[in-house]
Amino acid sequence: MISQTAEYALRAATYLLSRQGEIVSRREIAADTQISTAYLPRVMRALSDAGVVAAHRGPGGGYAIAADPQALNVYDVVTAIEPIRRIEKCPLGLSDHEQLCPLHAQLDQLAESVERVLRQTRVIDLVTAAPGQVPTDLRCFFPPPAT
Repeated sequence: MISQTAEYALRAATYLLSRQGEIVSRREIAADTQISTAYLPRVMRALSDAGVVAAHRGPGGGYAIAADPQALNVYDVVTAIEPIRRIEKCPLGLSDHEQLCPLHAQLDQLAESVERVLRQTRVIDLVTAAPGQVPTDLRCFFPPPAT
C-alpha cells in the first residue's frame, strides 16, 4: 500500500514524536528505527522539506519534530515522501468510456478509503499505541479497508 521509504518516514516521525522536545542524532534515529544510516538522510530531507521535522546542524545536531504533534497525521508523513496515487486512466484500457468502468470505480473507492484512514490517523496515536516502543512494522496499525 505504501512504499518502503514512506514506511521509513513513519518510523522516523513516530520515533521523533516519542522524543518530543529533543534533538536526536541521525545515528540514533537510524539505530532505533532500523533505517540504514545511508538512506536516512533522504527520508529526513523529504520530511524536513514538508515541515514535519526540523534539521539542526553542528555539534549536538540532528532532527526534531517540527509539526504540531496533535495535528500531524499519517497522510502528511506519507505524502511528504510520495503522493497517494489515484486512478488516472481506465485500468481496462478502454479509451472512449465516459463513465467510470466498474473496476475503475472500485479501485478509486479503495484509494479514497486508504486516503481517509491515513488522514484520520494521527502519528501521535501510533506513539501512544505502544508506549516506550518504536514500531518498525507499521502494518499492524493499518488494517485493510473493509470490503
